[in-house]
Parts: sequence; structure tokens; C-alpha cells
Amino acid sequence: MLFVNADQTLLQLKNAGGLRLLRKEDADSILDYDKQVRLLIKFETTGFQERQYRMRELIYSMVNYKNLMIEKEDPAIPFLITSEPEKINLFFVMLDQYALASNSHLQSLKQLKQKAARLILYFKSKYHYD
Repeated sequence: MLFVNADQTLLQLKNAGGLRLLRKEDADSILDYDKQVRLLIKFETTGFQERQYRMRELIYSMVNYKNLMIEKEDPAIPFLITSEPEKINLFFVMLDQYALASNSHLQSLKQLKQKAARLILYFKSKYHYD
């Protein structure tokens, strides 16, 4: 769930010094929103993707290649290699951590969306823009 931020307008405001035209509190609220967006993107592109990569690698190491190569399903050939209970345990520990991180990230995205909606309404009202 990659967060995509199209921030050309904000980037122009920051680079051209347009934020100095706003009241300090208004500029601060925009900059705070921008900071939260950048933190979420950083989380997605570092820790979150790394966690996904590690889980994928662990899953690949547990899949029984013989099962992948057969043309017709054979219940005698298990899909997963189950002779290494440590790997199975590690998978479930990592899955639990991933679920917690995903839920936390989802809540952060929802809060950021609400903040964006509030900022839009505030500036529309303040500057009489419909």
C-alpha cells in the first residue's frame, strides 16, 4: 500500500517562498502536514518494504519446490517444507509484526487524510474559495 503524494503545488509554495505570505500558524500547519507525509513515505520505502522483503524470502525458503514442479496436485507432496519448525515459528512472528505495522500504518494514513481534509476546508473557508 504505497502512499503517493502529488505535492507539486506545495513544493512550488516552499521553493518560491510563498509560505511567507501566509500567517505563521497557517504556514506551520501546512509544513506539519508535509512533514507527516514525508515521514509516512519514508516508513513505506524503508522499514515497511524491508519487512515485506524479509517475509517473502522466508516464504520462498519454506516452499517445497517439488510441489511447484508437478502438473497435477499430489497430496503426498506438501506445499511447505515442515521439517524446520523454527522457520514456521519465525514466519508467524514476522506475520504478526507485519500485521501490527500494517494496522498502525493504515491508522496513520487515515489520520493524515483527515488532516488534509480539515486543512482544505479551513483554507477554502478562510480564502472564500469554492
